[in-house]
Amino acid sequence: MNNNYHGNHISFFKSDVLIAKGGNGFVYEAKIEGDEKEYVVKIFNYENNNIDKRYIRFKNEIKFVYDNNKNLVNCIPIVDYNLPNDCTKEEAWYIMPKCEVFNVVNRRKSLIQKLSEMLEIAKAIKSLHDLDEKSAHRDIKPENMLFYNGKLCLSDFGLIWQENFERITDSDERLGPYKIMPPEFEYGFSKRNVDYQKSDVYLFTKVVWMYIKNDNFGFRGEYRRNDLQIYLNKSNYVRDNVKTFEPIHLLLEKGTKDDFNERIGINECINLLQDQIDIQNNKIDCKKYILNEESKLLLNSTRESKRVYTNDFKQIISFIDNVISSNLGCAFYVREYGKEFEINPIKMIDEGDNKVTILLNDNCKIRFMITSYSYDFETEIYVVMSSPCKEFNSLANYNPLKFNPQMIYKLGDNQELVLKNRDL
Repeated sequence: MNNNYHGNHISFFKSDVLIAKGGNGFVYEAKIEGDEKEYVVKIFNYENNNIDKRYIRFKNEIKFVYDNNKNLVNCIPIVDYNLPNDCTKEEAWYIMPKCEVFNVVNRRKSLIQKLSEMLEIAKAIKSLHDLDEKSAHRDIKPENMLFYNGKLCLSDFGLIWQENFERITDSDERLGPYKIMPPEFEYGFSKRNVDYQKSDVYLFTKVVWMYIKNDNFGFRGEYRRNDLQIYLNKSNYVRDNVKTFEPIHLLLEKGTKDDFNERIGINECINLLQDQIDIQNNKIDCKKYILNEESKLLLNSTRESKRVYTNDFKQIISFIDNVISSNLGCAFYVREYGKEFEINPIKMIDEGDNKVTILLNDNCKIRFMITSYSYDFETEIYVVMSSPCKEFNSLANYNPLKFNPQMIYKLGDNQELVLKNRDL
């Protein structure tokens, strides 16, 4: 068999060394005449079933990547190709640079290295989504990521979608990588009117989780903080000194929604990844993220279906004390009949039996008994509802704006302690 090939722009010699084999083709080492760099050639496999559909996808992949080589960022370029009218009589192929394999399970790399590499993939997806013709990859998985010129890049555009492409995916055909597949790729799901760019986001965020977690299988469904099997616990990343994983939690929560209309876009993915990198590099103040992570950890340790809780007071006491002692940049208020008065706590003391004393910076004290607490999902505000502590002195002429030194105050039935982010 002749191993000399001639394309539109180059001639090369195909080695007999088979590097990879897939349903759509065989990959061999290749040597371009007059070029010292290493290349590989992918030759279309015309022996499997559904040859017509597979060849359309093969041609779509080649034309898309080759025509957009200059517009795509961090994607493996196609150097040359051959697309005969009849692929059973003449070999169809394309040639590209030889790359290094990406392993999603890698315990040697630091968290910052992994996040930076995932950011490179996110930028590749962004360049794809930003094309004039709406486009989506639809097959984002670790196997389709390769190192090229020192960067992690996106490859294998065999399932590339553009609005102007002929529809070849049947409604009963499963699409994409099964183990991290979004719901809209399942059998029987109508593929019409699907926002495939949001499908890319779903797949990408799953790969981010796999890389951070050192897990080769991924997980099915949405990311939930109360699922300990998939929750990314910062305490497991002592080597990387993770102050908070909150940007990654948000990335995973917002990127893996079952309803693709509720998912974030790739731009927000990039922003959250960059925030996590900046936190690791001590470039941004992460107090707000820490507060959100701690508060949601508290929330998810209780019954998810309830908005207001009437137990687990030890947890809310511990949480508030942690917020005060950690100086997370929060604001504390006493709320009475809808009016709020800011206070400046410096320490909280657990008196037992759900009774709490808060020391203020002007030597005042506020004492109250917790009866319940709630968390507002929209504004991220904690509210502790209180009742009078009968053994404490009643407060005459209560005025939170005029605290008197050494005075002991208490919160009554109509008063609440409120904890907010200062940014809200």
